[in-house]
Amino acid sequence: MAAIAIGAAAVAQQQWPARSILVVSPFGGGTTNDLVADLVLDHVGKDFGQPFVIENRPGGGATTGVASAVHAAPDGYTLLLSSSAMSSAAILHKSVPYDALRDLEPGDVRRPAECAGGDARGWL
Repeated sequence: MAAIAIGAAAVAQQQWPARSILVVSPFGGGTTNDLVADLVLDHVGKDFGQPFVIENRPGGGATTGVASAVHAAPDGYTLLLSSSAMSSAAILHKSVPYDALRDLEPGDVRRPAECAGGDARGWL
């Protein structure tokens, strides 16, 4: 099962989303995670009125894509599609270019009606 995570830095305090959202997938195109993300995020984008654009960044046992999301601007417009591959990377590799506990926060994507006050703070 895939999950969404966001950078640990604070999300901008504006009405969210004001533009498209990049979803970094550390998996190759055509994988189960990619297909599920395509289906789900298409509906989520319609609910929010902004597209969720998936960027596949496979490689390094998911570390390439995770590092890309971690090092993105902390503006709330880059999300990470992840799975257990992210948590196992710290065990399988001598070092990874991020600290999952420090650099990421768990998040989920709900319908706009469920967002507190109409901004991202209530659900990311």
